[in-house]
Amino acid sequence: MIELFPFSGFQVAVLGLGPEGLASARALSLSGAEVWAWDDDPAKRAAAAAADIPVHDLANVDWREWVSLVIEHHIPHGTAGAHAVVSAARAGGCEVISDAELLARAQRDAAYVAVVSKEHAADALNVFAHVLQITGREAEVGGDAARPLLDLYGMDLGGVYAIDMPPARADLTVSITFDAAVFLDIGTGAWPPCADRDETMAASRWVFHRQTIPKGAVISVDSAAGRQFLEQLSAKAEQIIVPVSGRSRAPGGIYVVDGVLYDDMDGDAMAITDLPLGQSASEQTEALLAASVYATAIILNISPPAAMASLRSYYAE
Repeated sequence: MIELFPFSGFQVAVLGLGPEGLASARALSLSGAEVWAWDDDPAKRAAAAAADIPVHDLANVDWREWVSLVIEHHIPHGTAGAHAVVSAARAGGCEVISDAELLARAQRDAAYVAVVSKEHAADALNVFAHVLQITGREAEVGGDAARPLLDLYGMDLGGVYAIDMPPARADLTVSITFDAAVFLDIGTGAWPPCADRDETMAASRWVFHRQTIPKGAVISVDSAAGRQFLEQLSAKAEQIIVPVSGRSRAPGGIYVVDGVLYDDMDGDAMAITDLPLGQSASEQTEALLAASVYATAIILNISPPAAMASLRSYYAE
C-alpha cells in the first residue's frame, strides 16, 4: 500500500468504490486522512462498509471544507454530463483528482511511465514489468482493475511506476511529468466517460504535459490518433519523440518487420534482435508492444543490450 502522507489530517472524499476507489479510500484512511466514500451502487457501498471504509452520501457536502475529491476514472467528469457530485465539488472550490495524482504526490522520487491503450494496456504492463525487473530496475506496474495503483509498493529514488493511463485518468492527473509516455491506441470514437472523440484526444494529450528532453514520447504510428500526436509533438520538438510500429518501418523510431526488431533512432535502421512473431494481427500487436517497451527502456537509460536481452527472455517464456 502507498502511504499518502501529504493527506494526513485532511478531509478527502472518494467517489466510486470499485477496486480503484476502494484502494484509494483504504490508503487515505490508513494514512490519517478523514475519508468519506460513496458509490451510486448499493452493493459496492455495502462491500466498502464491510471493509471498514467510511461510507457517507456526498450529495449534500459543503465542499468548501474538503481538500480533494478522488474519483474513479470511469466516472463522468468532463465539460458536459459530469456526475453531480463532481460538479458540486468543483463549484465549491474542491479539487477533483485521480488515484494516479494521489500516487504522484506521495511518491515524488520515482520515475513514471504512462501507457495509453484501450485494447492492450494490461499486456503492455506485463511486458514492462518483465523488462524493468530483468534489467535491474525496481519497478511496480498497475492501474488496471487487477492492480490498483494505491495497492502498489512505495519505492525509493530510481524506482519506476509503469501505469495504465486511460484519457479519463490522465486529465485528472496534474503532478506527473512522465519520464516516458507511451501512446498505443484509443480505439475509434469516444472512450467513455469522455463525451466524444475530441474530448478523448484532449484528455489523452495530458500524458505529454510538460515533457522536455530527456523525457520522451513513444507513439504508435499504427493508429491514426498516434500519427496525429506524432505530427503535433514533432512540430514542437520539446521532448524525445520515438515513433514505433509492429508492422512496418517507422523512420527515426523502433519497429518490427518480418519478426526483426529494428532501431532507427539514429537513422541507421540497425537490426537488434529476432522475435518469435509472425504477421497475424495478434502477433503484430505483440511486436508493437516489444517496440514500445524497447524504446521506453532506451529513454530510461537502460542499455540497448540489456533491453534486447530482456525482451528475448520475455518472448522465450
